[in-house]
Amino acid sequence: MGRLNGGVIWLLLGAALIGGGWRLSGAIGAQSGAAAWAAWAATAGCARALGRRRRAGRGTRTSLPPRETPYETGYRLLRDGRCERAVTHLEEAVRADADDLDARYYLGVALAQCGRHGEAESLLAVVAERRPLDADARFRLGITLAALGRHTEAAAQFDEALRLRPQLADVAAARAAVSDTARAAAAAAARRRADEAAHAASDARRPRFLPAREADAA
Repeated sequence: MGRLNGGVIWLLLGAALIGGGWRLSGAIGAQSGAAAWAAWAATAGCARALGRRRRAGRGTRTSLPPRETPYETGYRLLRDGRCERAVTHLEEAVRADADDLDARYYLGVALAQCGRHGEAESLLAVVAERRPLDADARFRLGITLAALGRHTEAAAQFDEALRLRPQLADVAAARAAVSDTARAAAAAAARRRADEAAHAASDARRPRFLPAREADAA
C-alpha cells in the first residue's frame, strides 16, 4: 500500500486537511528552518494512518488470537503517535531480521518523530539505497535531511520521489518548501556576513589609545 496516500492534519505548521494527500504550509519558509522541518517529521506519522504491508500469520492453527510480532506492535504504536515505545519494538524487529526493510523504514520514521534525525537518516538512507524505486522512502529521507539542515540533499530526494511518482502533490510542495527554506537560510547567512563586515569596518575606523608608559605617567 502506498505510504503517502491519505489526509493529514498539520498542527504545528498551519496546514489544512485535504482529500487525497497532505501538503506543507508555505509558512515553513518563515519558520526557523530545521526546527520547522523537525516539527513536520514529528507530526506527520502521528496525525494520519501509515500504510504498510500486512504480514501473513505463521504457525499452526489455534483458537487463540495471534500474538503481535515486534514489527506489528511497533507499527501500531507509531500509528498512535507513541514514537518512543514504537522505537523499542521496531528495533527488536530489525535485530531479529536485519534485511527487513519495512521494519527499517518504520524505525526510521519513529526515530524522526522522536527528534532523533541523525539515526533516522542512516536507516532511511539504507532503505532508499536498497529500494531505489521506493518513493515513500525517498520522501521521508528528504524530510529528515531537511530537519538536519541539509537542504540540497533533501531537494535531491524530493526530486527523485517526484520522478518516481509525479502525481504526488505533497512531494512537490515539500520540494518547493525546501527550496524556500534554503533561500531563507542563505539570505540570513548573507545578512550575518554583512553585519560582521560592517562591525569589523567600524572597529577598524575607531581610534585606538595605547596605555601611557610609566615614565610618561610620572
